[in-house]
Amino acid sequence: MTHPGTGSTPPPGWYPDPADPRRSRWWDGVAWTNHYAPQPGSTPGIMPPTSPVQGPPAQGASPVQWPSAQASPWPSAQGSPSPWTTQGNVPPLPGAPAERPKLDRRTPVLNPYIWGVVLLPLLSLVFLLAWNPELRFRTVGSRQVLDPTSMFTPWYFAIGISSFLLYGVSVLLAYLDWQKLSQDGVVRPFHWAWCFLSPAVYVIGRSVIVHGVSGRGLAPVWALIGTFVLSTVVAAAKASTIMAQLMSSIPR
Repeated sequence: MTHPGTGSTPPPGWYPDPADPRRSRWWDGVAWTNHYAPQPGSTPGIMPPTSPVQGPPAQGASPVQWPSAQASPWPSAQGSPSPWTTQGNVPPLPGAPAERPKLDRRTPVLNPYIWGVVLLPLLSLVFLLAWNPELRFRTVGSRQVLDPTSMFTPWYFAIGISSFLLYGVSVLLAYLDWQKLSQDGVVRPFHWAWCFLSPAVYVIGRSVIVHGVSGRGLAPVWALIGTFVLSTVVAAAKASTIMAQLMSSIPR
């Protein structure tokens, strides 16, 4: 379509809808699209029809007025860009959150709080390695069975109590890290409450957002992977040791 009288194609943008003056319609530079927006000053609560006008105009009806830069209620491409215009000539979705601004390269994105969330699970390994149950068997009837109380050493209870304490400390550190990121200029940082689900979830989500606004900040994810691998190896080695002790303690 071309602009009447000039033969030029209007630039993409929001223009008054020729089918309904109460709203604006997106012109992609070639044809009208099905994207609509209310005209400034239109009556709230009145929803304009969303179906496009189809078919040629009736005989005797005034021709459709194609958009022009002068008719646009917002600045056209010849002046300052329209606030509704996005890359790819697609209008933004109403209510979509604004893009997070980029951080300055000198702004730190790592702090002691996030490292605490990542490395705290290593303390559990200390208690696990210190746990050395003395496996005993007792006679029940004519059989020898493992005495379950031989597993309950002080270090066994220390492992259980420390797990709850470390979980609570991780949530606190996640809150402090979230607060620090907000103070450093990160808009809508990954919320600390995700740490209630799992500290690993918070570390991953936090690192993704920080990396998106700074191009840095993935080190906690790699450290998290390292602690997971280390914990798995240590737990497997400890389980093998206890199993070997159990097999050697079975009465012959």
